[in-house]
Formats: sequence, C-alpha cells, structure tokens
Amino acid sequence: MDKFKRGKPLKSQARQMVFNVYLYFLNEANVFEKDHDGYFNKIQDRNQSMKFSTPKKGKPKSRFRLGLDDFDYCVIRNMIYNFQLTLKELPTVNNLRKKLIEAIDFKGCAETLRLILKEMGFRFLKTENNRRLLMEKHDIRLKRIKYLREIQQLRNSGRNIVFMDESYVHTSHAKGKTWQDISKKGIKQPISKGERIIIVHAGNEKGFVPGALMLHKCVDSEGDYHKEINAERYQTWLRNQLIPNLPPNSVLVIDNAPYHNKLSVKPPNSNTTKPQMIAWLQQHNIPHDPKILKPDLYEIIKRHKEKYTEFAIDRIMEEHGHKIIRLPPYHPDFNPIENIWSQIKQHVAKKNIAMTVTSVKHAISEKNNNIGPEEWKKVCDHAVKCEDEYRKFEPRIDSFSDEMIIYTGDSSGESENDQELNKSSDESTMSGIEILPDSD
Repeated sequence: MDKFKRGKPLKSQARQMVFNVYLYFLNEANVFEKDHDGYFNKIQDRNQSMKFSTPKKGKPKSRFRLGLDDFDYCVIRNMIYNFQLTLKELPTVNNLRKKLIEAIDFKGCAETLRLILKEMGFRFLKTENNRRLLMEKHDIRLKRIKYLREIQQLRNSGRNIVFMDESYVHTSHAKGKTWQDISKKGIKQPISKGERIIIVHAGNEKGFVPGALMLHKCVDSEGDYHKEINAERYQTWLRNQLIPNLPPNSVLVIDNAPYHNKLSVKPPNSNTTKPQMIAWLQQHNIPHDPKILKPDLYEIIKRHKEKYTEFAIDRIMEEHGHKIIRLPPYHPDFNPIENIWSQIKQHVAKKNIAMTVTSVKHAISEKNNNIGPEEWKKVCDHAVKCEDEYRKFEPRIDSFSDEMIIYTGDSSGESENDQELNKSSDESTMSGIEILPDSD
C-alpha cells in the first residue's frame, strides 16, 4: 500500500486524469446554470456520446500453443528423477529443458517449463547449503502411493480390474508420436485437423469389454473434447454399455476427468445455511455443538468432508457390486488403454490422408475388433512394470530428499527466494501460453 500513501506526489498521467475530471464537473456546472429544469432530463443523452475503449481490446492475444500429451508429462517426471536418483544431480529448469528438447522435441521456453512443473505439482525446496531441490508436493506423491498400494491389494485379492479411458481421432488423422517414438527420441508430427470422433472404451488383459465401445462425433473440432462427454452422457454409457458387460465384483480404473468427479450430493460450503450444515453433520453422526457459530461448524465439516464425499459414478458402480479407483494425476503409464489408443490411431492413419466421419468410425471399429487378449496382455504387463518401478524408487525419493537436508525454517517448506517456479505470471510470458494436453 506504499504507493497509495497520502502526500505522495502524483505522476503526470494521474495529474492529467484529475484535471480531466475537474474539467468535466466544471462543464456540468455550466450546463446546470443555463438549464436548471432540463439538466437531469438530458444528462443521459449527453453522456451517451462519451465512449471509452480499452486499448487493444478485441485483438486476439498471441498464444504459444504447446502440444503436450500425457506421455510427455511422464517423460518430464522420469527425467527429473533420473537426474536425482541415477545421476545424483539437482536439475535446474534450463538443463532440464535441454534434455527435454532432445527427448521429446520440447518447443517451450524456460518460462513455459516452469509453468508445466508447477502444474504437475513440483516445487523447489531450499537446502541448508542454499541449493534448490526440485521435488513433487507431498499430496501429489501421496495420491500415487495410495493408488499403487490399492491396485496391488486388488490384484492380490483376484479382483477383475478393468481400465477405461477416452480419446479422439481426427478425420484427417496423420501418424503422430507413439510410446515407442518417445523411447527412440522421435520427433512429434504436426497434429491433424478436421472433424473429431471421440472414443470411449474399456478393457484389460482379457481384451476389450464386449459392447462397451462408444463413438461420438465431436461438435467442436478444436476445443477440449472432454466437455462433450458430460456427466449425463458418461453415466448413460456406464449403465447401458459397460456395467451389463462386466463380470461381477469388478474394479474400474479411471482418470480424473471432470465428468468422472460429479458429486452425487454436494457437501456444505462456507455459504451454506447453518441449519443445512447442522443437518449434514447429524446425517453423518459427526459430533458438534449446534449452538456454535457457522465458521466453527464449517471447520468441523472441512475435517470430515473428504471422508463423506461421494461421486455419482461411484454410487452407480457400487449399486451394481463394482468399485472405482482413480489414477494419480499425469500417470498414463499406469493405464494400459493409453497404448491401445496408439495402435488404433496408427491404424486410422494408414487408411487415408483425408477420411469422412463414417470411414473413420469404420476404421476404429475394425481395429477394435482386431485387438485381442495378446495385445492387451502386453500393454497390461507394461503398466504393471511401471507400477513396480515407482514402488521401488519411492523410498529412494525419501532417502535422497533426506540426504539433501531440506531447509525447514519456513513451515511451507518453500524457498523464500524461489526464482524457479514462483515467478509472478504478470511479469513473465506465462499469460500468453496455452498448454494443450492433446492426443492421448
């Protein structure tokens, strides 16, 4: 608030604004003196001629379109841990960017990479010797650890685990980057354009779930295709196509798409009425004093909210004797169907340079029918291998961070002078960057 202190001299632009306001009211006073009766009747007409515009408003901002897919995020995370756990080095944004250019033909600048790292849940922590250690936030790691523990328990208990996902194909689909291309440091091809067909399906090492394929023509050919699979459409697919074809007591593995996380009943928020807060607490038998104030009641609700949060699709699956678990963020390597999408898209790309919606749907269905248990077994084994690798190096992450002796003077654990990830977006080029997690 220093710049608003009283007595501080105004700069020339501010002085000009004050003078203009003074002239405006001086003119209004003269008009009032000349016509007392008609002044208020004409004020609206007089001010309609005064139009102000925002400089450069309406001109589209130049946005850097960075076509990253989910596998690119995996490469970024794995590269960070390779620096730390294998090379025993502390990666900086710049040397990490150099390696990513070689690995995935990364097109972004250092500022772009900072935004991506922050989005993925990484932060720089200061050590006692003032070195900066790039680490995942604890809540992000915890989601991965919980998933790995739960999926292993479910496998050991013999449950039928089914993986589902959504993707899309353009009618002018061209061959793009695949899982194998990443391992060979391949260059990503330009993203195809044209009408889009959304694919929704599920499967496991036994093959695709029979009758679960859904193909939907996308209305918007460029926006986020997830918006077209709303919660209602997804729930209809669950009830009519997936659940009837699942073996009893199955487990469905999904990601965190918005329509997967629609709440069956919304828990109270800070603006909920006090009687509704009390009713929610009573419904879940949570001890409370009805006489305390709303902020105190909401504090109690926040401590229990996560435990009693129920998603609509979880309830639907439970009604039919099935269970849902959610993948940790940015871990397509845990979902074998991601590699199945690559096979389907490669098949479509071989068909033609430009195809119609009908022919693309036919090509997708054709490849879908030809992918059997053998192909599915390979990608499922690969996913299990990725899980096992993370289980092995999670303890190593703990050991490495302890060896670095993280400085804990700040309760948040973040460096006060963190110049890497916490730069203001207003002072960088971040505001002009659009991250597009594109083709799965």
